[in-house]
Amino acid sequence: MKEALSEFKKGNFKFSEELEDVHMNIESYVISKGGEKCGAMHTARSRNDQVVTDTRILAREITLNTMENLLNLSNSLTDFAERSKVIIPGYTHLQQAMPTVASHWILAYIDAFLRDFERLNESYKRTNLCPLGSAAFAGTSFPTDRNFTAKLLGFDGLIENSLDGVASRDFIAEILSCLAILSSTLSRFCEEIILFNSYEFGLIEISPEWTTGSSIMPQKKNPDIAELTRGKTGRIYGDLINILTILKGIPYSYNRDMQEDKFPLFDASDEVNSMLEILTEMSRAIKFKEQEQINKKFSNEIIATDLANLLVIKGIPFRKAYNIVKECINKNDFSEINKVAGNEISKINVENCIKFRKSTGSANYDEVGRMIADRKKKIEKFYEIIEEKRKRTEDAKIITSQYCSEILNFTGLNFFQLKFCDLTSQLLRFYIRSIFFLLRTSFRM
Repeated sequence: MKEALSEFKKGNFKFSEELEDVHMNIESYVISKGGEKCGAMHTARSRNDQVVTDTRILAREITLNTMENLLNLSNSLTDFAERSKVIIPGYTHLQQAMPTVASHWILAYIDAFLRDFERLNESYKRTNLCPLGSAAFAGTSFPTDRNFTAKLLGFDGLIENSLDGVASRDFIAEILSCLAILSSTLSRFCEEIILFNSYEFGLIEISPEWTTGSSIMPQKKNPDIAELTRGKTGRIYGDLINILTILKGIPYSYNRDMQEDKFPLFDASDEVNSMLEILTEMSRAIKFKEQEQINKKFSNEIIATDLANLLVIKGIPFRKAYNIVKECINKNDFSEINKVAGNEISKINVENCIKFRKSTGSANYDEVGRMIADRKKKIEKFYEIIEEKRKRTEDAKIITSQYCSEILNFTGLNFFQLKFCDLTSQLLRFYIRSIFFLLRTSFRM
């Protein structure tokens, strides 16, 4: 098996179309090298349960890699938040609404990305279940130990029902759902980067190496990376619709349609992880402008809510206070507010608006500092989750390799002198890993 894998990597593995697919080509290769007795390698197994086992092994790696890249981006954004203390306009409906702090805006995206992490972590629980031993769909008459096999392959448990084992692809749809939601968040983040970088908003600067010029307009610094991320999000949505459409009409067993289920998974994972890696680097090259420059961007009405709140403090019901402020703004006459608030109206400015915030999770500097520290701790704990999952699969590889070494070093071995359930499990790792590598590569071609 290792020799077959080595030959494939060198480009020397010869595929025969007469042997139908990658599975039969590998089996034929092993038989040609080891003799007819190697034909026993397919005993108690089917391509149906093998291919979905391979796909689940691949899917769990995709999930962990995406989770790690998400944390890398979140880490970079916490650094961005720490260095972004300026007060900026906050928007609703793309209209200036209330003053906020740049770091508070960044934290909102960090929290969204950490929820994306949690979704992927939950999906991992349903992905990392072993279908091997389901055979074609109804199980096998050989007394294989499926739990032992699952342990050697680093799975957390079984897809117990053998029909469900070969038929289920909902784990792919779930991962793609997570990636689509994640892409949506990435797209929204990039949309605001594009807006904030425009002359009209004028809130941020992006280092020149992360922008592109124009073939005709010398002054242009286009935020192409952010635009491409926004554009690729539609592609990820398409991958999700692709798998859902494939699955919606097929009976609950193995069907050839399932050959198409890898393409959207490969495509979405490659694109999303590329976006995460690039945006992690780009976020280090973005900075908010100086407060003096940003102050020129504030509308006079952005403190209106705090004016109404001041009247409430003076004993006026909020709705009445709201209407008073609204009328004063429309008439550009603030005498009625002055009658109630007096000199205290002078305290209402963008800086004090931030200081006035008292609620948990608000843009108050103390709250923002607390949240940044909390998110840093949370990210560290999330890294530990990934490390624990990877350790489990690596430990399984070590145990399986030890079993394989014992078998290979045992001289005079009669194939059927070992319990079949043990032999199946012990030889499985090399077979699965080779199938997995060849499978993914052949589909990419």
